[in-house]
Amino acid sequence: MARRTRAAFTLIELLVVAAIVAVLASLLLAGLRAVIGKSERAVAKSMIQRIETALANYYNDEGRYPRLAPRPAGALLGDADAYRDDCVALWIGLMNKATREAGGGADAPYLEGWDRTLIGLYAGGSAGLDAGMPTQPDGTNHTTQLPAANALDVGLLPFQLAHLPSAPTQLVLLDPWGNPFHYREWASVRDSAKEAALAAPVARSLAGISLALDREGQQPPVLTAFDAPRRPTLIAIWSNGPNGINEYGHPDSDDVTNWSVSR
Repeated sequence: MARRTRAAFTLIELLVVAAIVAVLASLLLAGLRAVIGKSERAVAKSMIQRIETALANYYNDEGRYPRLAPRPAGALLGDADAYRDDCVALWIGLMNKATREAGGGADAPYLEGWDRTLIGLYAGGSAGLDAGMPTQPDGTNHTTQLPAANALDVGLLPFQLAHLPSAPTQLVLLDPWGNPFHYREWASVRDSAKEAALAAPVARSLAGISLALDREGQQPPVLTAFDAPRRPTLIAIWSNGPNGINEYGHPDSDDVTNWSVSR
C-alpha cells in the first residue's frame, strides 16, 4: 500500500514559521533603523558644517556673528538670559534680505539652496528661547514646518518682515528630524561672564520629557543636562538628534553638535 502524501503544514509548524519570520523582520527593521539613523546624523552634521561656513562668511562681511540674545550680566548668570537660544538670529542674519529692516548680512542669503522643507515657524516667544527651546513631554517645541504654500515666500522682504522677533512667529532652520537647530553666540560675551558660566552651569531636568518621548530607546535617557557655554570663543550649533529632545550636548545624548563631546 502506497504511503499517504503529506498535503499541508500543521498549525504548530505554521506558528513556528511565523515566529521565525517575525524575528527576522524585527532584526531587519532594527538594522534599517540603525542605517537610517546614521545617515540622518551624517546629514545633520553636514548641515551644521554648512551653517558654520555661512556664519564665517557673515562674520567676514559684518565683523561679528548674528546675535539677538542679551549678553549675560555677571551678577545674573543663573538666569535665562545667560543661556538664551538665538536660533531666530541665525535665520535673520543668514537668510533674511540684506536690508536694515530685515537684518540680513551684506551678502545674504548665505545658505543658498537650503531645502524648503527644512524651514520652520517658531511660535514660543521669548519664554521658549529663554528656556533653551525645550522639547515638551508631548513632543512639541512650539515649532511647525513652513507650509508648502509659503516655500517661495521666504526670500521676499514682506514675508521676512512679517516674521521678525516682534511677530507671533519667527523663521528658523530645521534639522532632519524637524526640530530647530540651536544656536548660541559666545564670541562677544566678556571672559569673566563666560568663566563664571562655565564654573556654574545651569542644571536642566529632562526626566519627564526623556521618559515620555525618547524615540530611539536604545540607551538610558538623559535625565539631567548641565547647560554651559560651548565653544566659548566662537559659536555653538547643535541638533536635538533622533530622539527629538534638547539635551544641550550632553556626552551621553544623541545630540549632533559642532563641538567634540567627550564621554
